[in-house]
Amino acid sequence: MKTKFFITTLLFLIGGLCLKAQTNDTDTQKAIATLKEFYKVIYDDNSWKEEQFLKYVSKELFNKVFPPSPPGEDNSPGYDPFIQAQDYEAKTLNRSLKITSLGNDRYRVCFLLSDWEKKKTCVDYQLKKNNKGKYMITNILSDKNFYIEPKKKKN
Repeated sequence: MKTKFFITTLLFLIGGLCLKAQTNDTDTQKAIATLKEFYKVIYDDNSWKEEQFLKYVSKELFNKVFPPSPPGEDNSPGYDPFIQAQDYEAKTLNRSLKITSLGNDRYRVCFLLSDWEKKKTCVDYQLKKNNKGKYMITNILSDKNFYIEPKKKKN
């Protein structure tokens, strides 16, 4: 009797672990799809709009990257932190795009900026689900200028 109980319990535990692994794989695939879509939408069309960015980037990160400027002033960073450059070739960037999971909702996006580039540019991100269950880019982990420190928990 104890053996049957042990085997049954073991089977339930293994089944639960397999289900959790499938959920993690699905979440990873959704996050990677979000990053691919972000680069395709934002970097295939030079006339991006704030609304397009806010489909993929949290409001907090957007405001850090593109702070509101007083009239007549330009507070833009001078480079695009999502590609770590100013200039790029859209077709090359999207064609060479490689995204890998680093674990814990962190992802590395690597790409070539142009056909003549030999070295890939890589940017590390943190993605989190919003209240609608959609993955959003919430942090640029590899750029000290736009990294958002985690909020300290109050005790």
